[in-house]
Amino acid sequence: MTFDDNYDHEKDHDKDYIIYAIHSLIREIQNRSLKEKHLKAWFNCHIWSSIFNQAFGNIDVISIIKGKMQA
Repeated sequence: MTFDDNYDHEKDHDKDYIIYAIHSLIREIQNRSLKEKHLKAWFNCHIWSSIFNQAFGNIDVISIIKGKMQA
């Protein structure tokens, strides 16, 4: 994907993220990387990072609220 003069990070971030995540996963599939045994750290770097970490790239602050779980 190329960025043109009309690129707006606020407006286009989600679309860019989805394209990035799909390209990253396709690359792993084409390389047959998912058929190999890997340590958890490999999955964190090669799979989960492109799916989750990049999704939150346009958020300034993330807060974690700890509460009691209800049964």
